[in-house]
Amino acid sequence: MKEIQEILAAYDSVGENGPAATLATVVRTTGATYRGPGARMLLIEGGQHAGLLCGGMVDKELHQRARNVQSTGAAMTFSFPECSRRAQHPATEDDPSDGLIEVLLEPLSGRADEVPIALLREVTEARELLVVATIFSAKGMDAPEAGTRLVLDAKGQVRSPLATSPLENAIIADARQVLKTGRCLNKTYAFGDEVEVFFERLSPPLRIAIFGGGLDSCPLVKLSTEVGWRSFVTDQNPAYANKGRFHLAEEVYVARPEEIRDKVPLDEYTVAVVLTHDYQQDLALIEELMPSPVPYIGLIGPKTRAQHLRKDLLARGKLSSVAQLERLFAPAGIDIGAETPHEIALAVLAEIRAHLAH
Repeated sequence: MKEIQEILAAYDSVGENGPAATLATVVRTTGATYRGPGARMLLIEGGQHAGLLCGGMVDKELHQRARNVQSTGAAMTFSFPECSRRAQHPATEDDPSDGLIEVLLEPLSGRADEVPIALLREVTEARELLVVATIFSAKGMDAPEAGTRLVLDAKGQVRSPLATSPLENAIIADARQVLKTGRCLNKTYAFGDEVEVFFERLSPPLRIAIFGGGLDSCPLVKLSTEVGWRSFVTDQNPAYANKGRFHLAEEVYVARPEEIRDKVPLDEYTVAVVLTHDYQQDLALIEELMPSPVPYIGLIGPKTRAQHLRKDLLARGKLSSVAQLERLFAPAGIDIGAETPHEIALAVLAEIRAHLAH
């Protein structure tokens, strides 16, 4: 998600009167590739860019192709060997580990309401989940242009520039399937014309809710910001919960455990980490977090303390089911031998990423 944030920032800096910009999106891959479908890159005239698809010789060729689509004003899809190794060592051309990426290049105008950019902004800033079906190749006189998109929101509402047709109906049906599975999909349709479509589910950026305003929360905020996650910190003590200490946090809240569900935004795209180092506060916070939709609740502290906390949670009888405890990771973090606050933060973020990937 940091990639999208960087693309939006770079696009805004270019504007309508700046150098030409082209959006590159990986729509299909074959074999072993550095990035998968959905990876993006903003190519700016003059050789600048935001995001990364591969690197090396491919970046240079992408800029060259971007100039071509800018001159025609039409989106096109190109194939590139992955990565630059073939250009440097032609003898490896038949190496089965080499892959191929297909990239849709779309010339942009610099307007804030440009469709592909506006969709990325909607997901990132309005925190709206979208399924986007992008036509990247079409053959036939009446076929839609490359870059045409059909959009499905989280409620299943459809936005489509396509006239109601068997093609539109087929794309909508597959978009609904991607909404359920979350997996990218490529599909070829033949309704008189051959149309290739790339489906992806764009989710809002991950947020990490950190409960505890001690100095050991600072590395969590810093590292999560580095990877593009948004963070907010909550503590019941105003001396700890302040922007001076957590200037990188999106929000800082002063709240007691019983107030967090009213004050702190918690949704399915938010993970929670508890580190007040006060047993009763930790227990009360986790009780409040359990009914929320957050998919991960991490508790930082010794293993024996975590075992006692699990027993107390069950004994207090406030859990709607024992299965709720499956979201509790205590002690939080992958075992990498972490000792310092920065190492612990790294271990926790790695565990969160691994958990959400499955």
